[in-house]
Amino acid sequence: MACDTCRVAQERVDAFGSRLLAILRHQLGVQDLTAENLHILSEPDVIGQLRMLAQFVTAWTHMQDSPWLSETHLDNPVRVGLVFGSNLWEPVAAHALELYRQGTLTHFIASGHKSKRLPDPEGVILANYLMRGGVPKKQIFTEIRASNTGENACNSLAQYAVYLAKEGNPPVILVAKEYHARRAMTALREQMARMDEAVQPGRVGLASVSLGPEHNAGTWVEHQDGREQVLGEFFRWMRYHQGTGVLFPCDERKEILRLLPSLQQVRL
Repeated sequence: MACDTCRVAQERVDAFGSRLLAILRHQLGVQDLTAENLHILSEPDVIGQLRMLAQFVTAWTHMQDSPWLSETHLDNPVRVGLVFGSNLWEPVAAHALELYRQGTLTHFIASGHKSKRLPDPEGVILANYLMRGGVPKKQIFTEIRASNTGENACNSLAQYAVYLAKEGNPPVILVAKEYHARRAMTALREQMARMDEAVQPGRVGLASVSLGPEHNAGTWVEHQDGREQVLGEFFRWMRYHQGTGVLFPCDERKEILRLLPSLQQVRL
């Protein structure tokens, strides 16, 4: 990340931390959110400020599609979709399959370990879904060890380097939930920076998946499930990068991390 971008990121995070703590401490007169005092967040002026916070959170979570997706046929006859497993895997897999049927994608890397919630590894479940939809087995590469987004990116690119880079370094398109897209893309680019240039994807893009108004950029704050999912994603953003001192270096980070899970339960 360029130094100017680092500086802007630090300023934005500092502003976020200051405003969040001001809402809790100065305007509401509390040091923490509890079941007994959550009702104070229903005040109209507080709701307005929380909506401003929501705009900031959205900027760090949501991403839109790469504009060149419809032009990928010009780059390479092979176009690789990366699909990461999660508990909300099916809408992502369905969108990936739609992109295959449209001709945008030709091959896939399906990534994800065996979680407690699912009967099989996420990578296997995703691959089986794609095959049932008509994608030939030989065009799907599966990895079943990744247990988080960073590992998804690392292991998927390892599969790419071994099996697909020889096809002329074809473009890679990450298929991801809209509110997870920025963190997943960041993890992907971080891993690419560690790769030998000879096996790096020639181009990287995003195909984002909307899960409906409950999670969309402009409306998630209106819905309880959206607040839980999107604020949870922002929480993981902060935790994911806290060791780097790049994106979230402010002194108040630990306190913000402690307060965010409480804000997930707020009903506006």
